[in-house]
Amino acid sequence: MPEAAAFRCGHAAAPDWQAAVESVLRQLGPLPGPAGHGLVYLTEPLGAHAGPILERLRAATGVSGWAGSVCPGVMGGDAESMGGPALSVMMADWPAADWRIFSGRARAPARTEHTAAGAHAAHLALVHGDPDTPD
Repeated sequence: MPEAAAFRCGHAAAPDWQAAVESVLRQLGPLPGPAGHGLVYLTEPLGAHAGPILERLRAATGVSGWAGSVCPGVMGGDAESMGGPALSVMMADWPAADWRIFSGRARAPARTEHTAAGAHAAHLALVHGDPDTPD
């Protein structure tokens, strides 16, 4: 049985997005190799900075595939942040062939679809609902 992928995690509350991102990157530590996927959750005060936050995370980690959301509060480790500027990041070393980002426009795999290794392509989904995407 293959070893389960470990998540690297970081959480930070800071007065500005740059300080929060740099704190999270320090918590993630040096990456042993390119991680396969990242999840980022921002509190509403950081929502307007989602673009630059993703650019910085991509540049620092080499991870191009990110998913997440802007929400009233975030959690990470033993910390919780509500209302103020904060973010929480998780990264997993999933092989590129084992995951994909889907949406109402880029559909999830069919139930009958298999990966190159023969596994069911739609084995598990982490779903974020977007009220601005009607389909």
